[in-house]
Amino acid sequence: MIDVIFGGLSYWIFGFGFSFGNDYPNPFLGIGKFFFDPTYQEDTTDQAWSFAAFFFQMSFATTTSTIVSGM
Repeated sequence: MIDVIFGGLSYWIFGFGFSFGNDYPNPFLGIGKFFFDPTYQEDTTDQAWSFAAFFFQMSFATTTSTIVSGM
């Protein structure tokens, strides 16, 4: 439980921004979209895809933390 909770929070705060932020500094690390909030988008279809992409990528991030911790 702790891996999923803290992994999900850290992915929400930092991970999505590093993964899918703007490619301004370099093509490997994005900057932007920290504290991910897709509700500022105008189209509800874009919001739904953003929520789905965030949840899908967060599940992979939290799964890797459970593998490392040995649970």
